[in-house]
Amino acid sequence: MSENFSIQGYECTTKSVFQTLSDKKVNLSDLKKIDKNSDNKISEDELVEFQEMDDNTAISEYKDEDIDEHRIKQYHEQIEKEEADIKRNSEKIRAYEKYATSIKTSGGELSDSDKKRIQEYEDKVANLNSKIDSSYSKIRELNNSISNILNSNKYADNNGATSATSSIGAMGGTAANTGITDPSQVSSAASKGAANLKGELSSCLDNIAKSLNCSRDAAYNYIEQLCKNEGCGYFTPELIISQVYSESSGNQSSVSSAGAYGLGQLKSVAVQEVNNKFGTSFKFSDVKNNGYTNLKAMIYYMRYQYNRYGNDVAKALTAYNRGNCNNGVINSYAKKIMSRVA
Repeated sequence: MSENFSIQGYECTTKSVFQTLSDKKVNLSDLKKIDKNSDNKISEDELVEFQEMDDNTAISEYKDEDIDEHRIKQYHEQIEKEEADIKRNSEKIRAYEKYATSIKTSGGELSDSDKKRIQEYEDKVANLNSKIDSSYSKIRELNNSISNILNSNKYADNNGATSATSSIGAMGGTAANTGITDPSQVSSAASKGAANLKGELSSCLDNIAKSLNCSRDAAYNYIEQLCKNEGCGYFTPELIISQVYSESSGNQSSVSSAGAYGLGQLKSVAVQEVNNKFGTSFKFSDVKNNGYTNLKAMIYYMRYQYNRYGNDVAKALTAYNRGNCNNGVINSYAKKIMSRVA
């Protein structure tokens, strides 16, 4: 005779499912939520989803609309962990490259021992780069998971259309696939931040709003949303507006002699770097012609430089401007941007 594993009228498909649910002492309300198929059976797949969502916290503590928020929080925590790994491994790479360079430039003919040490360092660098690529891949997957939640009908119904519109969206691309097709779709709620801007930052926001064909408040709120989502909270809207002022004075039609375009003065190589690191699908033609897309790609590129240089804003700004900050010297471009928001 086969064993019968049931809890409060719900049949567990395996003994392990029964044991896990028994240990967690789930109540009837929990069981109803776990039973996704509504067939009064709890499968291993449903249990796995429950365990991922649970994270040592009873599922009954969450309202239906809060479950997605809980998952998003977990995904962001995992992203922060991966970014910390990227920072640590990047620091190791710089150290190994420095060791190898010191041997190569020590003078004289390299001994077999020297060549062996250089090869060891290069192998370690290759291994660390592989780990960094893996971390970026995980970050892309996590961002996609967040995007799927934010863009779901259920989430939009529970949190309002603005939340879905201001999400990290389809991970790059045109204004259409970010959910923003016209300025009216950007949150128009009055922002104290926009009202508090003075001098150069205020005039720059005026120009940004013209470039986006929307109000000052809507332009500020869009930048704020990008800073929170694409920028992972690393940057303030004021810093980005100050940077846009240095780059283009808020003019999306601005083009440099070096082939940099738009509000953030982005080059095609920078856009490709963003796509490679974050799995985005920005088209340079969109970055050139659409202010919304240009700002989004700009903040991704700042985030890339921020991670690349040990989560240091000044170094990230310097690298954004000149391509790198390998010597650690902060340039006048970065100092001026930061002085406006000091």
